Amino acid sequence: MTSRVTSTIPVGSPAAPPCTAIRVIGVRGSTEPQHGSRLLKPIGEALADAFPGQVSYSELEYPATIERFVPPADIDLGESPSIGVANLVALLSQTAGREPGCCFVLLGYSQGAQVVGDALVPPPQRICGQRTGELSQAASDRIVAIALFGDPRFTKGEPYNAGTFDPNEEGLYPRALGALDRYAGRLKNYCARDDVTCQGATGNLQAHTSYFGNTMPAEATTFVIQRIRSKRCLP
Repeated sequence: MTSRVTSTIPVGSPAAPPCTAIRVIGVRGSTEPQHGSRLLKPIGEALADAFPGQVSYSELEYPATIERFVPPADIDLGESPSIGVANLVALLSQTAGREPGCCFVLLGYSQGAQVVGDALVPPPQRICGQRTGELSQAASDRIVAIALFGDPRFTKGEPYNAGTFDPNEEGLYPRALGALDRYAGRLKNYCARDDVTCQGATGNLQAHTSYFGNTMPAEATTFVIQRIRSKRCLP
C-alpha cells in the first residue's frame, strides 16, 4: 500500500484579510508563446469577464522550452521548469507581501502544470526548483483555485484528479501521494485518457493536445468561478 505524504505546513489563517482583487496567473505549456497560451488565456479571459474589473489575467515569465525530445516520452526540459518555479514562487510571495488584498488563481498546462505543482510543495518534494525557497505562508493562504492540465506529475488516487484519465495510470514523474493535500479542496488536476504526460509513456501526443477541443477547460472555468463565489472573495 502506498502511504500518503503528510504536510507539516499549517493551514492558512482564518484571520487573513478578504480578497479585494484576484490575479489569474497562467503558466503555459512547452513551446507556447510567452503571451497568449492557446489553452490558458481563454480560461483567464472568461474569468475576467465573469468578474469585470476585479479579476485580471497574466502569464508567468519563464522559458517554457524543451532541451531534447525523442518521441513518445523521452523528454529533457533542461533548466526551464526550475526557472519557472523560481519565478512563480517569487511572484506569489512578493505580491502577497506588498498587496495583502490580492488573491491568486493558478492555471498550468503540461510543463506549466509541473511548474505550478512543484512551486506549491517544499523543495525536497520537487523535481525542479529544489534550490528555490518555499512559497510564503501568506501567498499559500491567498490561492483561491488551481487548475492543471496534462500534468507530468499527475498521481493516481488523488481526490482532486479530474477528466477522462485511466485511474490505473499516472504521469511520467508522479508526485508522492498526498503531496498536494493542503490544496485538495481548491485544486483540479485534469488529465485526458492516453495523454503521454499525465498517463505515462504508453500514451500519445494527440491526447496531450486534446484539451484545446475537449470540455475540460470549460469545466475548469466553472470550477474556478464557483470557488471564487463560494469563498466570497470579492465584494
